[in-house]
Amino acid sequence: RTDKFISFLEKILTDNIEIINFLEDFINFLQNLFINNFKKMTKKTNILQRLELSQINNIFQILFELKNMLKNLCHKKKLLIVFFIRIHHIIVNDNNNHLEFNPIKTINNDENKMLITNSLESSIQNTNDSLSKTSSLPTIQKNPKKIEKENNFIYHLKTILLNADEKAKENLIKGWKQLKNFPKKELAKIARDLFEAQLLIVSNKKEIILACSEEHYINLLKEENKNIIIKKIFNTKKELVKDYLIILKKDWEKVIKPIYLNFIQSKNIHDLNLSSFNTNFYEQNVILNIKKHELTDKNSEDIPLVLHLAQEMLVLIK
Repeated sequence: RTDKFISFLEKILTDNIEIINFLEDFINFLQNLFINNFKKMTKKTNILQRLELSQINNIFQILFELKNMLKNLCHKKKLLIVFFIRIHHIIVNDNNNHLEFNPIKTINNDENKMLITNSLESSIQNTNDSLSKTSSLPTIQKNPKKIEKENNFIYHLKTILLNADEKAKENLIKGWKQLKNFPKKELAKIARDLFEAQLLIVSNKKEIILACSEEHYINLLKEENKNIIIKKIFNTKKELVKDYLIILKKDWEKVIKPIYLNFIQSKNIHDLNLSSFNTNFYEQNVILNIKKHELTDKNSEDIPLVLHLAQEMLVLIK
């Protein structure tokens, strides 16, 4: 089965996939999935639910080790495949001693109790380190209960807001009019929808927040490859946008903007509290829809890439 899994990885990890972003999405997916399983404590019907805490810890240690190594490497795809094979072996083998690779050292029973908390804390460590170096704002105090409740959409939104770069925004706005009459016909329709959107925030990591009407929102996200096309439009000549988040104008004006302006004035990171923001609409419509963390029909063309990988890796048992 390993050879089929390798072939599967090579097939889905095409050149237009940003490996680091993909890995972060997969880490978030697994964290939410494990937490969901622990909360529900339902009958163990698949391999994932039958994993021991030491095995789960090994998986996250491998993922975070991989994430750190990818930052300074050119051949990211090959390394990701090697590390995912290690994870695949942990999941499909009942005994960790059967691993073909050197296993990560497991933790003791006391450390096991802190597994989920530590994994979640590690996922936001890079953001906190960046803030402490580049801003006078205090770093986020890590509260496990609060982190557990904060979904992926809110986390992404706050990360961009915390790293807002006005100069980068001005540079991107200069070429905004070109979207109205985009030269490439196959991209022109989506480019016009982008032109109608409002550029709200550009971060120093080239991540942007756009606001638009519900009609344009659906147009921009209704097809599986919209994420690739939108980045292609923005990055025609050089890379201007690495990632993006689209929100409704009404949500920006009524909910997010007042909170953000208050945060800008106070410089207190705790004022950027978006926990009351209802994200149901976005969780149902985002490209990587992992709202319920369920593995659906593998043959469906609408399944996000992260779910395709999870289905292949987790090997559901009948």
